[in-house]
Amino acid sequence: RRRHTRLRRDWSSDVCSSDLDLAIIDFTSAIRIEPDFAPAYVGRGRTYELLSYQSEYKDIPDFEDAIADYTKAIRIDPEPRSAHVYKWRAYILGRQGNHEAAIEDYTKAIMIDPDDPFLWSNRGSRKQWADRENNYSSNYKLSACSDFKKACEVSGGKDIFCKAVEEDCDGIFK
Repeated sequence: RRRHTRLRRDWSSDVCSSDLDLAIIDFTSAIRIEPDFAPAYVGRGRTYELLSYQSEYKDIPDFEDAIADYTKAIRIDPEPRSAHVYKWRAYILGRQGNHEAAIEDYTKAIMIDPDDPFLWSNRGSRKQWADRENNYSSNYKLSACSDFKKACEVSGGKDIFCKAVEEDCDGIFK
């Protein structure tokens, strides 16, 4: 475990110095030492995700690597204390257009951390995207608006979350 702690510290400094390739090597080493250490998969997945944002290509293979590592971490620890792994995987799935899977992951993240307004808001956004792609034939409009309303509530009324209720859900809750 000491080695994992050092690798985590090294990863943080690698990310700060933008040496993400070195962070990948560090996490891969940790996984070789202890293949069932979920945080190493989460860290490597997050690093793959950060690398993918630096790519100039739309179809980014590193997203697949990130999803694979997040999925492996979830298999090892299906009930993590932190919602991050579900949130990060949901975000990528949503960017790829896999809205249903993203909604499922946001739902799991909300079960872990129901007071995070970003989770509610992001799930509502994914529901909107799914509704649009179904030519507005799904029942996601009301559900998305309920998520936006909850995001507004748990944020304490912050504008960033409450605007969606005003702009996208006008008249639904009246």
